[in-house]
Amino acid sequence: MNKVCTAFWDHTPSSAKRVLRQVKDFEKQKASFAEEKAKFELEKKSEEWDREGLRSKLQAAEDLLSKERAKWKKAELKAQVSSKDKDLATKDVEIIELKRRLHEQTDKNESLEIDHEAERVKAAIAEEAKQKVK
Repeated sequence: MNKVCTAFWDHTPSSAKRVLRQVKDFEKQKASFAEEKAKFELEKKSEEWDREGLRSKLQAAEDLLSKERAKWKKAELKAQVSSKDKDLATKDVEIIELKRRLHEQTDKNESLEIDHEAERVKAAIAEEAKQKVK
């Protein structure tokens, strides 16, 4: 303190000195409070940013999971389609074989009908010949 302040301070009553000390203490406490408030606000902002960061990470993970599920479903559908294609190919082979056997049976049946007709005609001719001979 300079000489003027020291002289003033020496002649100031003790109650005024007490008030001045209280004012100084209040100013210090006010500054300390402002500093603590600023730290608190900074921490609050930091926590908000952390929450936003976590929300972003969660959203990104959910998006990735959704894409993976879609890929998995698509692969599963492809596998099902492939399996169905194989089943259809097997059925096609079975159908071709059944058609071949049907044609064989039809040809065999026609051959038997022709043979039967020939035998009937032969029998009719033989019967006619018998009739003529008598």
